[in-house]
Amino acid sequence: MALENEILVGRFARSLQKLLSIKGSPPTRQISGDISAQLPFFLGTEFRFLEGWNTFGGSCTVAASVGNLGFLQIRNTSNSNLLVAVTKMHVICAAADIPALGLVRPGVAQGSTQTALSFDARTGTGASTAPSSAVFTSGAVANPSAGGTTVDQFAAGVNSNWDVFFDPEQFPVLLPGDAWVLQSTTANQIFRAAIWWRERFLEESERTLTGIPG
Repeated sequence: MALENEILVGRFARSLQKLLSIKGSPPTRQISGDISAQLPFFLGTEFRFLEGWNTFGGSCTVAASVGNLGFLQIRNTSNSNLLVAVTKMHVICAAADIPALGLVRPGVAQGSTQTALSFDARTGTGASTAPSSAVFTSGAVANPSAGGTTVDQFAAGVNSNWDVFFDPEQFPVLLPGDAWVLQSTTANQIFRAAIWWRERFLEESERTLTGIPG
């Protein structure tokens, strides 16, 4: 028989069991009967794994290419059943530039796949190169954000460093099928960039709200 206000999203209860080494049944099986539920769970980045998040990152260097724009792309494949949250994007401009951040939906495969490093050895087999389901690519093409929408741009001087996000509220989310592209707008220059992200499985309620099958 089901409990009143039973919690059906198990990853939060499991995180408490793992963190506190609690034996037996889940310690938080249901929400209290009145409106007093709280979820101030975050204890630090080391707790993300216990909440079901895996963290990854990588960098790229794209050679100058005549008539083409360097770019970095993070794409959540349409069949991944994952939620991806980008937590860092960093770009170094070799020439004066106005880098642009764009959302492409649906995202298309482009560029060369880059190695995504796992930041937490508890991920999968514990290998530093444990596979990420999000696809991190880079390259140089004439129009990296084709079919997408530019959501941010900023002026950058020669050999300048820029962080795209400054606050957690700015971290973009990728649902299955989405892609974010960080690109130069000055052709034929060396493009250097880095990206960090975290990913977890979509909950059943999230799949229902977004119309994603599963």
